[in-house]
Amino acid sequence: MQRVTVSVMLIVALAFSVVATQAASISSDTSISLKFRPGHNRIVREGFFSNNGRMESDYVFKARAGQRLKIDLEEIAPRGHNADDTLVTMYHITFPSGKAYGMKGYDPFDGRLTETGVYHVTVQVNTMASEGNSGRYRLTLVRL
Repeated sequence: MQRVTVSVMLIVALAFSVVATQAASISSDTSISLKFRPGHNRIVREGFFSNNGRMESDYVFKARAGQRLKIDLEEIAPRGHNADDTLVTMYHITFPSGKAYGMKGYDPFDGRLTETGVYHVTVQVNTMASEGNSGRYRLTLVRL
């Protein structure tokens, strides 16, 4: 009886480790890694959201405490459309400790970083305000 219990516990532990490993790889696969090229202080990335597809993008980058960082998010209206036809996007920053800093609309972040490690910038669609529209955005990070 004791052997059966130990065997079942080992099987459960093994299954849990496989699931945890798969979850970790899924999480890292969905993040887009950003790196400042040597001699450059700016990263610009464009993205696209649609009403029947992906509604969030997660960008990750490394930074040190004491660095000043500016983050700006801008919507790009499709050619021939006005700004009312685009998505309403917003973003938030997650510090290495897990502390989150939320931004409303297009307010740029401009501040001195207080932590060293991996930061996340998550761009999201405000589905309540976007009314099913599709659109593009431009995310700019500047290290000062």
